[in-house]
Amino acid sequence: MRALIDEMAAECTRVAEAVGIRLEFDPMYLVKKIRAGESPLTKHAGSMAQDLEAGRETELEAMTGYVVRKAKELGVPVPVTESVYRMAKGVEYAARAKRANS
Repeated sequence: MRALIDEMAAECTRVAEAVGIRLEFDPMYLVKKIRAGESPLTKHAGSMAQDLEAGRETELEAMTGYVVRKAKELGVPVPVTESVYRMAKGVEYAARAKRANS
């Protein structure tokens, strides 16, 4: 899981740089604090899990979907981010189907 998070952050940073965005902060800052034990893990479900449970639209398209589309447009390879995006879309689809059948 650590490697997955690290590679997604690196891919997203490369896309931001290709767009011309210079990050003013380390995008891994909070992750590093949690890994170092300086900040505790939260005990509640993440926002995407909460959205799925409530039947709301998630932030997947606005965030990860945007990165995948922009990367494709710019020719920046993002295989890990694209794989995670596709799997998350599958989770969204399954959650919608489950709600529709209930």
